Amino acid sequence: MLTPLLAAINSPIANPSGFFDHLCNFCIDLLTHLSHITGLSYGLINILLFIIIGPLCTLLLATSTIILLSSPSSRARLIARLLAIAAFILMLLVILILAYAAITLP
Repeated sequence: MLTPLLAAINSPIANPSGFFDHLCNFCIDLLTHLSHITGLSYGLINILLFIIIGPLCTLLLATSTIILLSSPSSRARLIARLLAIAAFILMLLVILILAYAAITLP
C-alpha cells in the first residue's frame, strides 16, 4: 500500500502532482480503512477530523496563547497550560489512531 507513495517521494520533482495524487489516494485509503475499523462512515470521520477536532485544537492553542500573552497572573498561566495540554493530547490521540490505521492497512 505504501509502495506508490514511497515511489512518488523518490521520483524527480519534475512531476510534483504525482506525489500529491499518491498522497491524496493514501489518505483516502487510510480514512476508508479507519471507517472499516471503527464502523463509522468515511464522511463522519472526515467531519470529526477536519470540522470538529482540527478547529478545536486550533481554538484551544490560540486561546492558550492569548491568555499567556495578556495575563501575567499564575492562575491564568495554569489555565493556559491546561488548554495547551488538552490540545496536544487531542492531537496525539488523532495521530495515534491514524498511525494504527496506517499500520493495519491491507
